[in-house]
Amino acid sequence: MLVSLRTQSPTLVKLPSSLTQEQLEKWASTLLTSPFPSALPLSSSQLTLDKPGRYLIYALNSSCELEIEIKVPQTEVLVLAAYWGKGEERYSFHLEEGFHYPSCRSLVRAVSILEGAAKFSYQTTIQAKSKATNISAQQENYNLILSPKAEVETQPFLEINNGQLSCSHSSITASLDEEKLNFLLSRSLTPPQAKELLIKEILYTLEGRFKEFFGGE
Repeated sequence: MLVSLRTQSPTLVKLPSSLTQEQLEKWASTLLTSPFPSALPLSSSQLTLDKPGRYLIYALNSSCELEIEIKVPQTEVLVLAAYWGKGEERYSFHLEEGFHYPSCRSLVRAVSILEGAAKFSYQTTIQAKSKATNISAQQENYNLILSPKAEVETQPFLEINNGQLSCSHSSITASLDEEKLNFLLSRSLTPPQAKELLIKEILYTLEGRFKEFFGGE
């Protein structure tokens, strides 16, 4: 298959306070193929954000266990992760995200595509302290299973200590959409070509989330 996913260890990017549409499109289109400008590989599993701003944290085909503490208001954090497991590969994405102050926003989206006997473990926890009012925090996990031997373990958690916020989580594990697959086959695509397009559709949701989150759409 022509579609592929590069490997990128957990990386932090501090984005400008505003982005033009051209910048959004350019950076989103390179997310899966090349490093971001000013990307900083994380040397520790513990990260404290103590300066307001807009942050991107992402990992591709690299297992990670992260603890993020957001200790300043007016902070936006987007966490993106993608995994393509083949054979007997094992990947894990474990994240704890703590909010300490008000007026912050966060989105976590992790996707996995699993073939053969690959396994993926997803576990995230959002912790909102008593002072962390007026925050928005979302967790999203999507897993595509391409083999009966592939396995996914998914565990999203919320720990809320006040009622003045918006938090949510969702997790979906599915096989290829037969209706979409048959539609593509009816348009003269071969089965491998149709499968590739459906996999790309899932991977490219990361680009869409990037543009939506930082573009304010």
